[in-house]
Amino acid sequence: MPQTPRQTGLVLSGGGARGAYEVGVLKAIVEILGPGQCQSAFQVFTGTSVGALNATWLAAHADQPDMGVHGLAEKWSQLRIDEHLRLSRFRDLIPRRRTGAWSLLDMSALAELMTGTMPWARLHRNVDSGAVQALAVACLEVATGQTFIFAETAPDVTFRPTRSPSRVGRTTRINADHILASTSLPFLFPPRKIGGSWFVDGGLRFNTPIAPALRLGAKRVCVISLLSEKDIEVPTVAPIEFPSPSFLAGKILNALLLDPMVHDLQVLDRFNALIDVLDEVLTDEEQARVDAVMTQKRGLPYRRVDRLVFRPTEDIGEMAAQFIRKIRVRRPATAILTQAMKFGESNESDLLSFLMFDKTFVEPLVDLGYQDAKNRRDEIESFFDPESSP
Repeated sequence: MPQTPRQTGLVLSGGGARGAYEVGVLKAIVEILGPGQCQSAFQVFTGTSVGALNATWLAAHADQPDMGVHGLAEKWSQLRIDEHLRLSRFRDLIPRRRTGAWSLLDMSALAELMTGTMPWARLHRNVDSGAVQALAVACLEVATGQTFIFAETAPDVTFRPTRSPSRVGRTTRINADHILASTSLPFLFPPRKIGGSWFVDGGLRFNTPIAPALRLGAKRVCVISLLSEKDIEVPTVAPIEFPSPSFLAGKILNALLLDPMVHDLQVLDRFNALIDVLDEVLTDEEQARVDAVMTQKRGLPYRRVDRLVFRPTEDIGEMAAQFIRKIRVRRPATAILTQAMKFGESNESDLLSFLMFDKTFVEPLVDLGYQDAKNRRDEIESFFDPESSP
């Protein structure tokens, strides 16, 4: 499959259990476009943390009419809080020099559910055949603090990583270690070792990997953020007397994993506006000189990038707070953990929204994503219309 001007990247953010929202948006896109058009809707897949997991599943099923979206939704519906939000055993809470295995939460059941049945051979076939041009996931190297972009590319695709020292590009075969490393939030989940180095959640520094999608050849991007529209607006929440530890932790996670995406999109829009002006005022020779300088400095020239962005229209933190009031937790250790996380909360719980791995929480998130995308049917049809201008 040769690269074309219509090449589209799918960019999925990290956010723990919030990632179910991405599945809902994609279910709606599949329904709106129909099997024929949806099968070739995306050629480049990038993701961080839970977005890396979702992106890998979709890339592995890119040869199916629905990109495997319904199978992915079924995976999410199998989550159970007593099984998939568990405290580690006492011996795993003690750091060990040789293995480095230390984490508050036991990730084994969650990892087995989400990556144990991933069709890795099928993923590699899709990439080798060109049905998928590239799959990239972001991880953070513990020792250096650098973000590593691990990318699996089709034979005719060249990955041009950024020349920034804070980000490193690596072409490789994506496997479970890359996905689990990208989802390993420090202290909560254990770090993962890849090629002699330890890695953790890439979302700490690079939660929405738009740039790698462009550097892998995407000419336009569909971005699904897990930061709600209400979070972007000026806060109007009621004042609190003193922030509880769980409230503070949730806001810190929001700031680390979700907020930078807003800045990235603002930068993208500014460059689009700048490029539109340059196209109008520069001659072909002058434009070629600008492109040459940009290629020398950053590896490739700037170009206009159309984008389609989805954000939750409801506050997911509020949804988590409502959910925890209703659910019955049977495992004592899990009950203690959830009670500790909601201590002092009133009407929202951002921390819980990252960790509520249970079908009764994630299924409403899938429904929210589905409805948000359905309400934008005209935009989706226009964005993916093969007759529209790139």
